Amino acid sequence: MTDSPSGDASFEKLFHAQQRRLLGYLIGMSGDFHVAEDILNQSFLVVWRQWHRPEIKSGSPIPYLFKVARHLMVRTLDQRRYIPQPEADSTEDLADTAEPAEETALLRKQLQWALSHLSPREREAIILRYYLGYGCSMTAQIMSSKTTPISVGAVKRYAADGRRKLRALLDQQHFDDEGGTQ
Repeated sequence: MTDSPSGDASFEKLFHAQQRRLLGYLIGMSGDFHVAEDILNQSFLVVWRQWHRPEIKSGSPIPYLFKVARHLMVRTLDQRRYIPQPEADSTEDLADTAEPAEETALLRKQLQWALSHLSPREREAIILRYYLGYGCSMTAQIMSSKTTPISVGAVKRYAADGRRKLRALLDQQHFDDEGGTQ
């Protein structure tokens, strides 16, 4: 990205500062690295094309970038009628013999599985608040659209509901891994 808009290094700085965060958000929302990577590239292209607008360049471009990415993600998932699901690998016997790196991979798969069982709003609130570390206000800005504004209170509710469901899902997964029955 050496040719940033109008020779402005601030776009390049935005790209380098937000690329990994945005990719993590998109992977969490879609459950698919390749879909997330495509949307990441499209998102930065949209922002690059709109960079001349003063409200983007001189304001805070991060919420705008995430809103663009969110819109593209929703549109892509709607077009594909795609429901985020982690890849269905057999992980049942891995828990007993897992090395530290394998155990980390297993925990990631379990978390991705649990996230895929949340509502889209809960999943998004959890990813923005706890994975990316955004505050409630920034999360509300990112999650809002022109037709559906999201309040800080709604973000708190989505995050709390999501945490509660994640806890139950992960406890159930752990219980099942231990060989328990319900």
